[in-house]
Amino acid sequence: MILNKVNIENELLKQRDNQQDILNQFYSIFSNEKAKEQEILQRLKGNNYSQFSDLKIDENELSKIFSIAVIEKICVKYRLRFLHSKHFKADFPFEAIIKIKELEKKYSTEIKDFYVLAPFSVFDLKDINEDPLLFAKVGEDNYYLIHKWGNDLNFARSILNFPFRSIYHFFVSNIILAFVFSMSFPLSVLNVKTEDEGMMRLWFCTHCLIAFFSFFLFMGSLTFKGFSSNTWNSKFYNGN
Repeated sequence: MILNKVNIENELLKQRDNQQDILNQFYSIFSNEKAKEQEILQRLKGNNYSQFSDLKIDENELSKIFSIAVIEKICVKYRLRFLHSKHFKADFPFEAIIKIKELEKKYSTEIKDFYVLAPFSVFDLKDINEDPLLFAKVGEDNYYLIHKWGNDLNFARSILNFPFRSIYHFFVSNIILAFVFSMSFPLSVLNVKTEDEGMMRLWFCTHCLIAFFSFFLFMGSLTFKGFSSNTWNSKFYNGN
């Protein structure tokens, strides 16, 4: 009947049970999501080499696909490394985990192979958290950019690391250095005649080139600094 009395205790119990059901559902969803995030983190730190996911990327996301040739050129230019995510020393940001979850949900697949493009310092290199980019391997030679964090690279990095790109860049840098040094050196202290200055500067430049090349090559060997063209995808400190 409409005029039946209301048992407040029963109403309280009913309301509490309803709220508990909602909380249980929320906790279940939350637990599943946390488990999924932990599983993704394990894959990031795992050894899933060459298990790329053949994602059918939407046309509006093709701009995020980069070939290994393009990545290599950037690594050599800015002295970066492109290694499996297991070598990444720092923690992965939560935003990266979320983006991986969204990507896997969107394409209904599990991404196996992850790579990080970053400066040498963020990798756990064998004998031999700045500006990293996280990629997923989505083809034999193609990588999908998932997330970028940290600050942008300083443009001066490209200039400062020019000599370390390859043996060719190293040689050119030494030629420039030897030329500038020999041209700016006051030959008057050597008591050279004006008519002999050209030949003397050429002789001086040649010997400066030999000296600089030998010195910097020796210093590089002592510090195990390899050329970027050889070390960009090497997990070893010396690039071997």
